[in-house]
Amino acid sequence: MTGSVFDDTNDNGRRDPGEGGVAGAVVSDQDSVVRTDADGRYRIASGFRNGVVFVSVPSGYRARGQF
Repeated sequence: MTGSVFDDTNDNGRRDPGEGGVAGAVVSDQDSVVRTDADGRYRIASGFRNGVVFVSVPSGYRARGQF
């Protein structure tokens, strides 16, 4: 499973040009826990594919939009 954590500055729920990734965010699928890279990307290699991903919101950020 792959994805990214980014600063959605215009609150549209999509990563647009100029919206930077959030480095070091903690992401989990309830089995494996990883941190995002410098560009906000993550890869979870776990075989536990339940479709649920948790992101721990880093200090200085807030969750926006629907999940």
